Amino acid sequence: MKLSYLGHACVHIKSEKNERGLLFDPWIFGGSWAETLRLRKEWDPKSKIFQNSDILISHAHSDHLQAKSLRSLCELERRTIFIPKYNHGNYFLERVKSICGDISDIFEIKDLNDIEINSFNVKTILNDLGDHDASFFVDIDNFYIFFQTDNLMSINYAEDFRKKNNLSKKIDIAFMMFYQTGAYPLFFEAKENIKLDRLIKKDVKSIKYTQQLANILGPGVVIPY
Repeated sequence: MKLSYLGHACVHIKSEKNERGLLFDPWIFGGSWAETLRLRKEWDPKSKIFQNSDILISHAHSDHLQAKSLRSLCELERRTIFIPKYNHGNYFLERVKSICGDISDIFEIKDLNDIEINSFNVKTILNDLGDHDASFFVDIDNFYIFFQTDNLMSINYAEDFRKKNNLSKKIDIAFMMFYQTGAYPLFFEAKENIKLDRLIKKDVKSIKYTQQLANILGPGVVIPY
């Protein structure tokens, strides 16, 4: 297996058994969230790492479904794009179609379904609280990898999920979100000292949540992203 972290929630993996790789949440250049978020490093869509790779997108937020990045990648070669099938409406599917439906193949994955992608197994876990977010478990070349993305599943759900033995093996690597982004509280109208206090509380709450989730899932290595 070859695993490459490219920035934010964008990760590329490739099996030794297959020439095609899989790219998660490909935001590789430009801004997101109305240009308020930027990447530390940008990537050229023509880079070798993106060749012969399909794409898996977790949800519709622009730091995960970044239109310019996705369109540029699909213009260079025809790819299959995998997305979770959420229970309320088809807006996610229609959004992906509007970006690159004319030059790619799009496939929806149902909650808790296992599918084979380029010689490895992918299981999708939808958020149990109604948010349109998803996580992924990937079994590749005897490595088991967890991608949390923005899925703040309830702790009770994670514990129940673990108890029901829905994990096929011990997690070797977990990509986990320690700091939650989003509009709150910086874009809300309040005094600066109040916003700073709320931001600190949000960060502390976020770290504690991720620690709890990591303790439940028990990965060998945790990678913050």
